[in-house]
Amino acid sequence: MQENSRNISARLGAVSAVALLTVSGAFIASPAMAGEMPSPEPSETTTPSPDPSETTTPTPTPTPSVTTTAAPDPTGTATPTPTGTATATPTETAPAALAAPTVNLKNGDVVKTSQRITGTAPGATSVELTANGVVQTIPVAADGTWSVLAPTVVAVDGEPLTLSIVAINGDARSAATTVTVALEDAPLPAPAVTTPTRVVDSLKVLTGNGVPGATVTITINGDVAAPITGVVTVGENGIWELTLETPLGYGEYDLTLVQSQEGKESSETINDFIDVVPAAPVVTTPGNGAEIPVNKLPAAITGTAVPGADVELVVDFDLDGEADVDELAIQATVADASGNWSVPLTPLAEGAHNIVAIQAVGDAVSDFSDTSFVVTAAVVDPPVTVNPVPAGNPGAGGLPDTGAANLGLLAGGGAALLTAGGAALLFNRRRNAASES
Repeated sequence: MQENSRNISARLGAVSAVALLTVSGAFIASPAMAGEMPSPEPSETTTPSPDPSETTTPTPTPTPSVTTTAAPDPTGTATPTPTGTATATPTETAPAALAAPTVNLKNGDVVKTSQRITGTAPGATSVELTANGVVQTIPVAADGTWSVLAPTVVAVDGEPLTLSIVAINGDARSAATTVTVALEDAPLPAPAVTTPTRVVDSLKVLTGNGVPGATVTITINGDVAAPITGVVTVGENGIWELTLETPLGYGEYDLTLVQSQEGKESSETINDFIDVVPAAPVVTTPGNGAEIPVNKLPAAITGTAVPGADVELVVDFDLDGEADVDELAIQATVADASGNWSVPLTPLAEGAHNIVAIQAVGDAVSDFSDTSFVVTAAVVDPPVTVNPVPAGNPGAGGLPDTGAANLGLLAGGGAALLTAGGAALLFNRRRNAASES
């Protein structure tokens, strides 16, 4: 009994020492340390309870806490290591901090109404801009830049404009960049003319762009008896239209325009121009896309134009080439009172050909028309058995149907080809007009 009591006391002393380390916080349980603790023998677990004097000194309470801490699951899931990994996870997935955005302004700067304000916000998808309490979200471009227009109206009593900009990406928000500037009224932008600079036949309506609600004043000078002045209001869609009481005919016209609006400084006055020109003449023979045997070519090129217009044309002219106009075989004529015109057609070889024609009414020169056709191999007419007289016999002054006899028409001075002088001027004028427009 005495020896058994000593063994129990020794074990209780060891347990008390372990419990003391646990309470002091210096103990970290591990499977290896748990294996060093003595396990009670079966005979000792069935031994009757000791005397009160021996059992009341140590308390059995520390035993469960020690065994719970020192005897983890063999898989290691109850050890402190997994707990440390779990607490680190939020730090690894938390979004990176966004830098405060930049702006191309500093405190005290003067900003004009409708001026573009720009900045950068790397890593952000948008910026939140607060301007004197009004909040708006502005997207950030792929290169990290953003921009927005300043207000179009100055605040009452010259109140300064305070901007606060925050970069945003998902739930992440940067610190705010704040700047206070003065907002001043800027002049209205100049209006624009959208009507083409070359108008065919006549001009009835002049159109353009401006500030919605603003007034545009247009003055027209040129081939008119007196300047024409029109005043229009820009629509909500930013478009203005001026309908003329008398359409503008052929000629060159200078335009002056200015835009104004109540409470705003008027725009600068701008200058523009409009040319009203005739349509390009039409070649009717040979027809566009025609295929004509070389021995069936017509005697003349025919077409239509403005009655009384000067008409010029060139056979086999490359509009995109660098040919010298003065060296071209230009043919010239004047359209009759019905608008019809005709010039001789010179013999042509087999292959593709074109006819480029223009017309002029006074100083107004039209655009080019381009007619293409193909000359094919000669065809043989079937023999004539009914009438022994050849169908192509010119007789007394008649014209043959084949191109071979057309050379007689070209011998006359009135049908001579013009290679320089006045005829070339029309082509040169049109080329100059095209390069300026």
